[in-house]
Amino acid sequence: VDRESHISQLHEWGIYDFSFIDSDTDRYGGKTVNVNQDIDWKGKGIEILPDLGIYRVHGNFFVTGNRLKTLENSPVEVTMNYDCSYNIIDTLKGSGVQKVLKSFDCSHNRLKNLEGCPHVVLKKIYIKENSLESLQGIGSSEGIATVTPGATGSSYLANESLKEEIEIYRACTSHVDGKVLWNPALTFIENLEILINADPKVLEQEWKLLEHLRSKYRGLDISVRLGIV
Repeated sequence: VDRESHISQLHEWGIYDFSFIDSDTDRYGGKTVNVNQDIDWKGKGIEILPDLGIYRVHGNFFVTGNRLKTLENSPVEVTMNYDCSYNIIDTLKGSGVQKVLKSFDCSHNRLKNLEGCPHVVLKKIYIKENSLESLQGIGSSEGIATVTPGATGSSYLANESLKEEIEIYRACTSHVDGKVLWNPALTFIENLEILINADPKVLEQEWKLLEHLRSKYRGLDISVRLGIV
């Protein structure tokens, strides 16, 4: 697409404050545009995000209340909030989004897991009202917001099998000696091993689901650290 046509496409989607960037390096993955405004595409009936070559949105990215099944063609970075709630998204794979500097809201969709979730989310990740079987793929953030109707605080009542993963995630994203230990490239059990190595007393001091963990991970190498016979 030539520059004039590209500008026309951006204008058609309500984007007027933007700049073109150098796309010759691998750093930008072929993306050519930085947007310097909020993008608000809420409730437009969108089924596929337009391929506008956006690398970074300096603002919010709102695509809630559409008919999206995937987040393909997402910006790579969003400096405020990314809200894709109330769609029919069944996978986050292929989105390409890597960093959200505030919150990422993928609640009220059809997700089975969180593979493809941004690896860096500096505030909360909202996941309620999905058909989650696992949190595998979740990025690193200050917290996971899983409030469900009738629940108090941040709790997840819809799927008992997620409780262990939520506890591991919360423990690993708490600061140990000033460091966040969660590594989204690893499994939950691998992250748990790193946590125990960093703080061997974490289980006896504060672990809420030790008995569940003992049952779930019996026979694995980590069983020695859990004191499982």
